[in-house]
Amino acid sequence: AAGASNVDFFTVEGFMTIEFLALWFPIIILGFAVAFATAMVAKEINEGTIDFLMSQPISRQSLIVSRFGALKLYLIALTTIALGSLYLLAPFYDTKLKIRGILVTGLLALVFFLAISAYTLFLSLILKERGQAIVASVSIFVASHLLNALADFSDTLKKFQFLSMFKYY
Repeated sequence: AAGASNVDFFTVEGFMTIEFLALWFPIIILGFAVAFATAMVAKEINEGTIDFLMSQPISRQSLIVSRFGALKLYLIALTTIALGSLYLLAPFYDTKLKIRGILVTGLLALVFFLAISAYTLFLSLILKERGQAIVASVSIFVASHLLNALADFSDTLKKFQFLSMFKYY
């Protein structure tokens, strides 16, 4: 998705870059990552099962690390399925994708999704209300996307573009 401004939208590759990799792919994974990350703790608090969970002989740190590890595995699987599908279906559209490009995109996307998951988990731990954590996390995501998109049109916003996660994705 980085460098998407230099892509021709009217080619299959350009359409996949702009429409799928830069827009829908992050939104789809965002939904999953936010739902999973907020369910790690805030859902337990909202449902009143946190007391039972905390009475188990496992440290809080181990609980969070193991659940975040599971989230990481899910994100790896989803990223692999999405990008693997692009790679496998590309020949049907007379498009040739380089495996190196797919792997680099997958690694970059995975780091991007892990960052979203990490700040969502952090917000979930602080806010303790699942709905508030979801709204806060999605708000950061949207603000980051808008900052990155509007920075090309404003010199003032361009100075702050480094704050956008999308600049690096």
